Amino acid sequence: MKMPTYTPLWNWRKRTNKTSRYPICIRITLNRESVYHTIPVPMRVRKDEWSNKQNTWVNNKNPYSHEINHTIKETLDILKNLN
Repeated sequence: MKMPTYTPLWNWRKRTNKTSRYPICIRITLNRESVYHTIPVPMRVRKDEWSNKQNTWVNNKNPYSHEINHTIKETLDILKNLN
């Protein structure tokens, strides 16, 4: 059995809105099928705040960057421990 992969994503639906702030999701891929899970964060993220780097997905331009990065890391750890 293959192991699932977990990837944090910003604005995976590629939609636009007035505030330009979008939710963060985790894409869970298993056997080439993907499911998206939205992570509850205190503030949505703009494109210039999203760095997509390991452990620093949201950069310091966002006032809640530490909390958001911590939530993403916790969620990824929980998912990886389920295997």
